[in-house]
Amino acid sequence: AATSWKDEYTLLVVSLPAILSFVETDWINGPAVVLAGMTALASTPIWYQAMLGIMFCATVGVRWSRRSQSDT
Repeated sequence: AATSWKDEYTLLVVSLPAILSFVETDWINGPAVVLAGMTALASTPIWYQAMLGIMFCATVGVRWSRRSQSDT
C-alpha cells in the first residue's frame, strides 16, 4: 500500500473540479469545463454513475476500515 497511487488518484479526481471552478485564464475556462464535465457525467447511464460512486466508496472505505482496526 505504501507504493499505491490509488489514494492520490482519488484525491486528484475529487479535487480537480473544485480547483478548476476558480481557474479562468485565456487558455482555459475552468467553470465551463467543470460544467461540461458534470453535464456529461449526468447524461451517463445510472449503472455507470452508481459504479463510480461504489468504486470511490470502496477505495475510501477500505482505507478507513484499516485505520480503525486494532493490531490485536
